[in-house]
Amino acid sequence: MPESKIHNVKDLHFRAKLPYYFRFSAIGLLCVAVIVVTVGFFRERNRPMFHLLPKDTQLSKDVIAEVNSYERLETDGDKPKYYVKADKATTVSDNHQEMENVFFQLYDDNGNFKANVGTRPLRAEIDSKPREQFTAEFPEVDVQDRGFDAEGGPAESIHPESDGRRERDRRDRR
Repeated sequence: MPESKIHNVKDLHFRAKLPYYFRFSAIGLLCVAVIVVTVGFFRERNRPMFHLLPKDTQLSKDVIAEVNSYERLETDGDKPKYYVKADKATTVSDNHQEMENVFFQLYDDNGNFKANVGTRPLRAEIDSKPREQFTAEFPEVDVQDRGFDAEGGPAESIHPESDGRRERDRRDRR
């Protein structure tokens, strides 16, 4: 029986030293982690930082095809979606097209012709002028509010007594 007490005492001494062992192993693992992070910083310090270069978009200049008297009617089943007619259409290798003297006809979901589509782009005039001035200059254009502001974002209600700065600042912070 005395031998079992000796084993129990040795076992108790080991159990008493167990927190001591865990403490040193945790400190050792922490030191290893700090060394790994430090080595990573030193290895990456000479590598140049990634910067996205602020260049303008470059469209391809490799012409694939030039078509004179271009015409296209896009349909969805039997219903027409749009009709495009141009004096000259140039297709480029990145699949964009450049057209000269273009005529558009758009159709609604039922295949009926939309009469208020013009033959020249008015986007610059729409964005740069107030609604009242634009409708006075172009009475043939039906201007409808689609719920978007001039920057293409969702329109927000602006109170008549405010100049809209607060709403614009709040939107820019998002």
